Amino acid sequence: MDVIVAGAGPVGLMLACELRLHGVRTVVLDRLDAPTGLSKALNLHPRSVDTFAMRGLLDRFEDAPELPLQHFAGMRLLDLTRTRTPHPYGLLVPQASVEEVLEKRALELGAEIRRGCEVTGLTQDDSGVTVETGDGATIRASWLVGCDGGRSTVRKLAGIAFPGTAATLSGYVGDVVVTSGTATGWVRSGNGLLLWPFVMPDGSTRILTVDYGRTHDDKDAPVTIEEFAASVRGHLGDRTPEIAAATWLSRFSDAARQAERYRDGRVFLAGDAAHVHMPFGGQGMNTGLQDAANLGWKLALAVRGQAPDGLLDTYHAERHPVAASVLENTLQQVALGAPDAATTRLRELFAQLMAVPEANRLLAEDVSAVSVRYEPGGNPLVGAYMPQALRLDDGRGLLVTPDERQGAAWADRVRTAPGETRLLVRPDGYVAWAEPCEERLETALTRWFGPA
Repeated sequence: MDVIVAGAGPVGLMLACELRLHGVRTVVLDRLDAPTGLSKALNLHPRSVDTFAMRGLLDRFEDAPELPLQHFAGMRLLDLTRTRTPHPYGLLVPQASVEEVLEKRALELGAEIRRGCEVTGLTQDDSGVTVETGDGATIRASWLVGCDGGRSTVRKLAGIAFPGTAATLSGYVGDVVVTSGTATGWVRSGNGLLLWPFVMPDGSTRILTVDYGRTHDDKDAPVTIEEFAASVRGHLGDRTPEIAAATWLSRFSDAARQAERYRDGRVFLAGDAAHVHMPFGGQGMNTGLQDAANLGWKLALAVRGQAPDGLLDTYHAERHPVAASVLENTLQQVALGAPDAATTRLRELFAQLMAVPEANRLLAEDVSAVSVRYEPGGNPLVGAYMPQALRLDDGRGLLVTPDERQGAAWADRVRTAPGETRLLVRPDGYVAWAEPCEERLETALTRWFGPA
């Protein structure tokens, strides 16, 4: 086996798809016997929409409603339609649907998915990783990637520190059946924030609450309907709906933690295993999907013995700062949601600033990951996402050039397409080289894709 992926959530399944595009033998291990089918995260950000379009998967979400707006700290202010990206909108897609699409695609590509198979131990050496599972079996592979959530077993077994800040508030989120009341949208109360936006595809209603000034007594305890309803009542008072049943209830906080390093030898971390934060703006799943898109092609080159020196280390160098920024903006939103008079004044000022188109676009691009760019080069395009929608559905990079012979020696890793201006795009959609540039094209091809 080439790669073991721990965790069959959206990040692990996305990574499996990315690896299989390159023929990498991949097995996904998940401790659960079956997918949960729970909605959990609800939206794909513009950059994730770009990625699914790039891989030819966007039509599998054709029934998903478009989201032109994004909230910030409970203020529905950010205009995604102004973001500078090929797909300037979000999509309303429950996490369960994302997992369903990605699992189907991973299986189509030949990935192996083993459910009811929990990672319980690991050892690594210079040539690979041996994973122990709950049934006493062992699996050997060249690489292991932990996509197993915020309480990642892989992270703990690898001894990777997970520093951060502790919880200062308590939050609840649930898909519930209500028999009275009318959706309120965002509400800011004396206790904090409440979101009651819409009816889910299964007929249930999503409600989220944020209660400032108290933390959960037991963050691992199951949430009861009574506990959830009490939190809702603290925000809505006599407008509280009658909650007849719940399909999913969960608790969260503003605890923010990030893995000290995303790689330990032959072990990598991605998604919530590498970073956890307040679930404001649906940034968790989307950040994890981009982790997978960044790591997949690099790991595939390593498996095939084509990775240039230092390529795998660019995963941490590129993705760690992105998640650090996400942690920071979620904590900024926590600060702006506080239920006090001073914060109310700041929110009023913030709303005025968001009426300025340039300021609105700046923050919208930050929250939706459109602003992400990697190591810049001598051309302003280098390090940025590709300037127009291009299909990279075979997982290779793309060289746009008037002379298609230029990339012939890298044809197994880079596809060429005719164009007047030369442009080299990485398999994750980011520009690696563009003309004019001091670096020679052949040097850039070797730096990112290995020798010819």
